Amino acid sequence: MKNAISKQLFVCSLLVALTLALCAPFATAWQPVASAESDVYSMLNDEVITLYEREIAGESVVTNLTNKTISSLAEKNGFSVKKVQALIILSDLSARVGDKKTFVELAKLPDLSLFVFGKKCVDKYAKPLPKERQNELKEMFLSAVKKPTRDK
Repeated sequence: MKNAISKQLFVCSLLVALTLALCAPFATAWQPVASAESDVYSMLNDEVITLYEREIAGESVVTNLTNKTISSLAEKNGFSVKKVQALIILSDLSARVGDKKTFVELAKLPDLSLFVFGKKCVDKYAKPLPKERQNELKEMFLSAVKKPTRDK
């Protein structure tokens, strides 16, 4: 059970969490294996990034960085490009909810700790939102996650 987390919680925590993490308080269904990095981070697609930037950040967080910068961070840390993007988003979200962690701090954490931290940030972000807004965000992010991803 420790290695299994609700896949939507897992994914959403990263997407906004990691993404991968804005939908987490709204969703409950998938069952992933925590060590399946490529599975989880591959769900972070261009639409999810754009949605986060438009609906949550209100500014460019990932898209303002060059592919070279993101690739360099990925190579330096031994991560996929998608994981780097997820960590950038999680760092941004953490600052917005008052639990700021830098990219460097997040990069040191194991994936399971990232998911837990991402869920915490998502919960803090969502708590003051009206139910209607929570549902609206849930639908937007779930729809975006289901779309095919393009590798960068």
